Amino acid sequence: GLTNEEQASVLYNNAGNLIIPIVRSVLGAEYVIYTTPYLLVQNTLIWTHGQALMGGRQELNIKQILTTPAIIGIITGLVIFIMRIPLPTPLYTAMEGLGGCIAPLSMLIIGIIFSELDLRQILLYRRIYLVSLIRLLLLPLFSVLVLLGLKRIWPHSDSTNILTVNLLCSIGPTASLMTQQAQLFHNPNVKYVSAI
Repeated sequence: GLTNEEQASVLYNNAGNLIIPIVRSVLGAEYVIYTTPYLLVQNTLIWTHGQALMGGRQELNIKQILTTPAIIGIITGLVIFIMRIPLPTPLYTAMEGLGGCIAPLSMLIIGIIFSELDLRQILLYRRIYLVSLIRLLLLPLFSVLVLLGLKRIWPHSDSTNILTVNLLCSIGPTASLMTQQAQLFHNPNVKYVSAI
């Protein structure tokens, strides 16, 4: 079986940092809203199940979940969207600029983590190949099959684009997400998690 760290790396990905810019550039900004349910569920699970896998507290801490920046951002964005609150132009421009920095910043974090690792040692971790195979090949194939089944039973005029957003959310790499969790909870296998 997979270790706790490997399970977390297979189950959770860096959808917020990596997928939102892809959805925005490929499908358009109006489709970013469809990432919200995925991110809401995933962030809740990361701060409960993922936290337990990485060695954090085992009990459910609702306050900690609700006060994570991702959940605060999602809830704030939903309120602004539902209530149709217009944002002042400087704030909107600042948020647009910040949004454009998310993916490059995530790549910078991954680069910093990589700079601290020995590439030869990474290549010697045989189980990384298994975890990568599951996360980047088997899980996407499974996701495609499930979403194709949903497309058949959900006759929505824009189902292809909406389901594409869900596919993109589910197939992204772990990237720096689990490394940050491992560091936060002082997991003794943080270098292995970083290598994954």
